[in-house]
Amino acid sequence: MEINSCLAEQPVEFTRVQSEEILKLEEEIAYFYGVKEPKLITDYYIKAVKVLEENSAISDDHILRGKVQPFLEKAYTEVKSQTQLKFNIKKVASYEFDLIQAQSKRAMFENIYDIMVGLYKEIFQSNAHAIQKAALLRTFLYQYKIRLLSFDKYLSEDDVSLLKIIAKRSEDELNQLN
Repeated sequence: MEINSCLAEQPVEFTRVQSEEILKLEEEIAYFYGVKEPKLITDYYIKAVKVLEENSAISDDHILRGKVQPFLEKAYTEVKSQTQLKFNIKKVASYEFDLIQAQSKRAMFENIYDIMVGLYKEIFQSNAHAIQKAALLRTFLYQYKIRLLSFDKYLSEDDVSLLKIIAKRSEDELNQLN
């Protein structure tokens, strides 16, 4: 995976999970596959990200995966229990770990996009065009958010509004698959 070398040395802190404003935004822009109780999923996801940030000094991806992936598996177990989706929980959690890790290391757009496509293909058991569109939108959304947060600890109202619009459009594409 190619990583932007000037950004890769920064500590892993791409969500600022301690900030209530960012946590609220994360919940608003997240896509939960149509679940009825997204809080059950976000709790596990936020725990996974906190573990990643707290253990960012660990350079062995296998060890880091072992600490983070169990929370992601619990999140996707919850997704599966609340939906009709049929997917391999361990495989999807592995994609999610790869996605979080790639974002935290400021990976290239194409790398994050490829992970997103793989994640959505596995979850929806489909190769529909909507998956590629949603993955493009989500990849831009994540990279834009991370880049903005690397410049300033607060997002402007216009930035938040744009992130929500992109998230909604991506969600609309994926909702066509259900």
